[in-house]
Amino acid sequence: MAKIPFRSGLQLVGCACHCQQSATLVLRGIHRQYSNLKDKHSSIIETQNKLHLLKHTVHPSTTYFKMIQSPEAVQSRNPPVDLSSKLAQENAASQPASHPLDTKDHADTSQLPDSPIQHFDTPKGLTLQVDFAWSKFRNIVSEKNGDQLTPLYIQHFRPNKPQLRFETAHDNVNIASGTIKNVSISAECVINGKTIELKPLARWKTKYNYLSTALSPDNSPVAISWITSSSMKIWDFICVDANQIAIAKFSVNIWAMKQVGNFHFEKSAEVISSEARDEIVVTGLTLMYVMVSRMNNPLNLLGSVFAKPGRVDDGKGVDVELEDRKDR
Repeated sequence: MAKIPFRSGLQLVGCACHCQQSATLVLRGIHRQYSNLKDKHSSIIETQNKLHLLKHTVHPSTTYFKMIQSPEAVQSRNPPVDLSSKLAQENAASQPASHPLDTKDHADTSQLPDSPIQHFDTPKGLTLQVDFAWSKFRNIVSEKNGDQLTPLYIQHFRPNKPQLRFETAHDNVNIASGTIKNVSISAECVINGKTIELKPLARWKTKYNYLSTALSPDNSPVAISWITSSSMKIWDFICVDANQIAIAKFSVNIWAMKQVGNFHFEKSAEVISSEARDEIVVTGLTLMYVMVSRMNNPLNLLGSVFAKPGRVDDGKGVDVELEDRKDR
């Protein structure tokens, strides 16, 4: 075995000690840098928390500013509130706004409602339900009182003109009929012996008008109009007078298989006359089936092109027109 000289052994020992000292210094440097990075990270987190706190307490009325402000400054910024007046304001705001249709008097024509459609969102007057009987292929119109239904009309379908025939439910007396034309987009109704022509106001929109005496306060002819509003499920036919005051609404369920829809009247059953009720039901159902025919009959496209829409004459030399409104 070879022997290592004493001098060389001391050199190896010295080199080992020098390497150990160097490693120790490197480890101390790494530890010092890690401590510095840790302190910087803590300071960054603390700064972010302060910024987040300031972001949510920037308003003078918040808790943070209340702690750093003097009581006099806080009181000057937030004066004491009278609880009684605040409660009175909240009660006044919670009360529903009055609507021109909710009054019994005649509406002021200078303050007409913007949308008569919205008035019937919660109906309060007479409600008639229209149900289709598949077994007898006819519609039954019944007065709705809660869950109780009282049949009033029976509407039959015919292949020839007049296609719609209305009779009373209790004695089966024919009271009205509705005629849907093959080409023309106008329609005709005969109600209690009186002929009514549903004349379009526009070629491509559901706007019709006619002259009525049953809905007139003095039995003189007045212009009554039907307009519509639709969604993915409900098709609303709105009956309004010359001043755009809503009279009734016929809400049709587009996807229904049995319950066709409901008539919602602005007035109660005790106030509405039977003649007015007959006219609303007959004209509403006739107009609905006119529109169904227009959507499925190609000949009605020609009728729309060559139609002459216009206003009806009330017999006093004055034309009455429903003002244009935004489609809803």
